[in-house]
Amino acid sequence: MTAVRGENQGATLLSSYAPTRGLKHLYNETKIWEACRATSAASTYFDPIEVGSFKEKFVDGGLKTNNPVKEVWLQARDLWGTDSADFQERVGCFVSIGTGISRNGYISNSLKDILSALQAIATETEDTAEDFERNNRVLHRDNRYFRWNVDMGMGDIGLDEYDRLNDIMAATAEYMKRERRHQEVTKCAGQLLNDECN
Repeated sequence: MTAVRGENQGATLLSSYAPTRGLKHLYNETKIWEACRATSAASTYFDPIEVGSFKEKFVDGGLKTNNPVKEVWLQARDLWGTDSADFQERVGCFVSIGTGISRNGYISNSLKDILSALQAIATETEDTAEDFERNNRVLHRDNRYFRWNVDMGMGDIGLDEYDRLNDIMAATAEYMKRERRHQEVTKCAGQLLNDECN
C-alpha cells in the first residue's frame, strides 16, 4: 500500500514483505490495520495516523499515488532483481483496477471550481494508466496487461457515501457485461491459467 508522509509529503510504501529500498523499520513495526488506516486517511475525513517507534505521520496515499501502477511495477522488478526488458517478458499477467472515472466538469473562475479541478488533477488515475500502457505496449499487445475502471459515474460517489453500494454494484455490473470487458476477463483468466500451468 502507499501512503504519504505527513512530515515531508513523500510517497511511502507500506508492504507485507521486506522492501528492496528505503528504511525497513516500517516493515518491521507496522501492523496491517495501521497500513490500511494510513493509506485511506483522506484528510477531509480522517486524521493522520502515527506509525512505528518514530511516530511517523501518514495520510492518504492517493494524494501522491492515486493509481500506484508505476510503484507496483518498480517494486516487483526490484524484488525479482531483473532488468527492465527481461522483467517485462517474464510478467504473465498484470491487472490494474480503478475506483471509477469522474465526469469532466466545466471549470469557471470561481475559487470552488478551481479547487475542485485541482483536486481532480491531483487524484487523476486514467492518465497514469495510459502512460503505463504506452510505456509497456508489449504487455497490452500480448494480452498480459488489463485495466478496468468503471466509467459510468461511479467516480462521482464520495468516500462518505457508503449508502450508495447499490449504485456501485449496478454501475459495475453494467460495465462488466460489455462485450469488450467479457473478452478481456476471458483473456486475463487464460493468462492466469497458463501461468499456473507453467
